[in-house]
Amino acid sequence: MKKIMELLSYAFVLVFAAVLFYTSPSDGASIAVQTVVGPHPIGNVAANEMDIAWASACATGVDSFAYPGKCLVLWRNANQVSDLTAGVKSEPDTMGRTADFITECSAGWDVQGLYISNPVGWKNATGEVVLLSASPDIEFMVLAISK
Repeated sequence: MKKIMELLSYAFVLVFAAVLFYTSPSDGASIAVQTVVGPHPIGNVAANEMDIAWASACATGVDSFAYPGKCLVLWRNANQVSDLTAGVKSEPDTMGRTADFITECSAGWDVQGLYISNPVGWKNATGEVVLLSASPDIEFMVLAISK
């Protein structure tokens, strides 16, 4: 139970940091995996070491990232007017899952996410996780979880 609480605490810190430390989104079909310091680093933290960045979804609506191990995948709607959908593509697995994990993001920076601790059902044959989006107004962030 303590381990679950620590993980939830860590995820909350990351989501909170994502909202606070917004930087300009980048373009492209490949989303960079980011490693952040936290929640209680030992020693000094260099300037900007805790900054994290959002990446805009590509126009095709299909982005991906190389699965780094445990990770927190976040997406948000940068459109101030329209609700949009985004999520993670499901891959065939032994459990028989077939549906993608898609959520509706409300207009105005609504943040959604998925913690992936087991790649089965998410990682494809090339080792990537595929992200789906309805618009380039969707922004993604992938944070590697070290604990």
